[in-house]
Amino acid sequence: MTKSVRLNVGDDGVALITIDMPGRSMNVLNTDSIDAYAEAVEAVLADPAVKGAIVTSGKPSFIAGADLDGILSLAQSDKPTQERARLVYALVMTLNALFRRTETGGKPFVAAINGTALGGGLELCLACSRRIVADDPSIQIGLPEAKVGLFPGGGGTQRYTRILGPLEALPLLAEGKVMSPAEALKLGLIDEIVPADDLIARARSWILAATPDDIIKPWDRKGYRPKGVDPRTGEGSILFSAATALQRKKTFGNYPALDAIQRVVYDGLNVPIDTAIRIEARNFAMLMVSDTARNMVRTQFVSMQKVNKLPARPKSVPPSQVRKPP
Repeated sequence: MTKSVRLNVGDDGVALITIDMPGRSMNVLNTDSIDAYAEAVEAVLADPAVKGAIVTSGKPSFIAGADLDGILSLAQSDKPTQERARLVYALVMTLNALFRRTETGGKPFVAAINGTALGGGLELCLACSRRIVADDPSIQIGLPEAKVGLFPGGGGTQRYTRILGPLEALPLLAEGKVMSPAEALKLGLIDEIVPADDLIARARSWILAATPDDIIKPWDRKGYRPKGVDPRTGEGSILFSAATALQRKKTFGNYPALDAIQRVVYDGLNVPIDTAIRIEARNFAMLMVSDTARNMVRTQFVSMQKVNKLPARPKSVPPSQVRKPP
């Protein structure tokens, strides 16, 4: 096991997977942490003595999201566009295969969310059997990718849509809405809020009481039909057309990520979850190698992070506070 992830199995057969990347203030999903998490997941599934696993963080936050610097480096390399798209697609499908492995492996995985879970971090949680969050209103939960010109590529659009219904999920995805635990609980994106000191114990007790039926996701059950408006119906077709028109009225087609969100939500609901995830990943890869998306990620995320650290600020000038007059 690499240093990014620790795996400990208790006497009761419940494993504790702790994501704690060295040298970082926050965990992110990159090749190292993904490989380490995959190793832990496979160890849990392969050991008949292990009943299930709790997934948590060794840092104050859970996972801040995917490593956009790494994805951007693939998307803007010197390789031809199709090759760059294939590399991005392969990366996100590796992540998606891991998430599906936790969903369908036959053992319960509980996300014990001790801090902020955004982007890919929340997508990891959505693939778990249950999501329990510490009672801390400062915790942020959401899929904010649209704010930097992207959309979720780790199954987020498909799980959001299946949990909430398409017309409820679309505004959250398009706005990149980040919410408090209470808001997420009300929507059904998480299952429980408990005192921080009880987080691991509550996750452990749920695993020990879980039945095989408890860990099957609705979209993996025979005869599953999407929640809310079904795009395969006449009503669904009309409502989706109206949603697309309203979105275009606001953006004039200048935000390709929002067009992609509409497309993957609609197309994804017409097919089983595994095909829907491939549709999402393919659209994500195509978007990521486009000039518009790459420029937006670089400007609104990579460059903004650098600017916020004030690297050019004269060290000899003491800091000052600017306040609005009372």
